[in-house]
Amino acid sequence: MKHQKRVLQVFHSLGMGGAETWLLRVVKYWKQQEHSKIQVDFLITSGEKSILDSSFEMLGAEIFYIPLRRGTVYSFVIKFRKLLKNRSYCAVHDHQDFLSGWHLLFGLGLLPPVRIIHVHNPIYQLYENYGISLKRRFQSKFGKTLIKLLATHIGGTSEKLLEEYEINKDNFPKQWVHALYCAFSPLDWIGDHITSKAEICKEEGWPLQTKLILFAGRFDNSLSLTHPQNHKNSVLALLIFEACTREKDVRMVMAGANDYIRTEFQELIVSKGLGDKVHQLGIRQDMPRLMLAASVLLFPSRAEGLGMVAVEAQAAGLPVLASTSVPDECVVIKELVHFMNLAEPVTKWADALINILEVPRKRYTENDQRWQNSGFNIQICCSVLEHLYKGLLPKNREIYHVSIITPQNKSD
Repeated sequence: MKHQKRVLQVFHSLGMGGAETWLLRVVKYWKQQEHSKIQVDFLITSGEKSILDSSFEMLGAEIFYIPLRRGTVYSFVIKFRKLLKNRSYCAVHDHQDFLSGWHLLFGLGLLPPVRIIHVHNPIYQLYENYGISLKRRFQSKFGKTLIKLLATHIGGTSEKLLEEYEINKDNFPKQWVHALYCAFSPLDWIGDHITSKAEICKEEGWPLQTKLILFAGRFDNSLSLTHPQNHKNSVLALLIFEACTREKDVRMVMAGANDYIRTEFQELIVSKGLGDKVHQLGIRQDMPRLMLAASVLLFPSRAEGLGMVAVEAQAAGLPVLASTSVPDECVVIKELVHFMNLAEPVTKWADALINILEVPRKRYTENDQRWQNSGFNIQICCSVLEHLYKGLLPKNREIYHVSIITPQNKSD
């Protein structure tokens, strides 16, 4: 396409994470728009293929595998600089937190005019997942300094996350600093609850009158509730569900990556006598159907960059019970989202879940103005990104309006 702009997206790998699935929607949207002039390439610093690679390639994206690890730094720098020199990118959009600053350093002199750093994960994961050694602390601190020197834009999946990282206009006065929300098409989540529920119940061998609870997210590394690397609180979700079964005829489906702990988690399910009531589904490509079928999304995360699964649930008209660790910015349909503090006992969580189950599901339509005005709407999101990549947005301009309503029932 004539005058096409090329953007380089930088990821560790293209797994089923929130940022990766969001970019897949963005690329699909641009592919469908005749007027779009954005071509997306990917740099994968793990050097390894993952589950979404072929999906991006089918949409015309090019993927470059350049591993960056101990012993490959020199090779990475040479290949990265060659890529920048040969491709003439208008923008680089890096999704690797403070490591992004190092990438900018390695490309110094060949960097495009727009250099966006995008943080997605709760900050505790930077240290708990990779260790808190002096080396790691130095890498993060110096990487943050490099971002301050070399980045032009810094985005976060929420304003709350940017605050966690201490990324603000005082600390980064030369950068455009804003939340950059992941997005999707709300139309993909519109459907019939009764039909979807009947399909899922038939597939799982459950009676039609069953109330379905949905847990969605990557399973934790440990069955210990206090393990420092736990994120989604999958075991806590199971304990809350167990408490619900004493009062209600319910079933739970748990969707998300879990190969590393599937057997151990299944043993826990069986030990609690829930083998016929809780099914692990693994990674699913039909989340809209699962959300349309369910009666409530249970989302007791320890921390979230935003919590896109909660936003998607609202698009499907699915009520959400989330922890207060989930940012308020996830709220689009106020009446659907309920918050509870993780310090509350399991029994209180179960009571709240049962109360939600008593309320009949309401169908929401694509005409709901709250979605039309939302930064989670793929049309608004892609327009913002296109302007950013072309360097058209002033530093302090309000980029979009999101219908954020602070829930009255959210505890402090």
